[in-house]
Amino acid sequence: MMNRCFVDTSALVKLYVAEAGSAQIAAIANDGEQTILISDTPVLENAIMVARQYRLRAADAIQLSAALLAAGQVLPNETALVVVAADLELLAAAASAGMQTRNPQSEVA
Repeated sequence: MMNRCFVDTSALVKLYVAEAGSAQIAAIANDGEQTILISDTPVLENAIMVARQYRLRAADAIQLSAALLAAGQVLPNETALVVVAADLELLAAAASAGMQTRNPQSEVA
């Protein structure tokens, strides 16, 4: 079964800058069983509600808004969406919204 991961920019940057969590993000990106999703569509209208509901800064609200919208796009043979980020506030809000989360900085390579 194909796994889907919504990768926040705080985690995605680790593919390009060697820092804590880089090996874990590389493993996710190179796993043929993963579908990587990133924010590439305007989600500002939903982000305003998300910012208020989860008390997030604008950038985090946009990321969570995109992840929530992506989570609603279920494809055959895919599991629940996992939000991958190194931003603790974003991860807490995603978990509060009922989403699975992964922090590459807290995982052992």
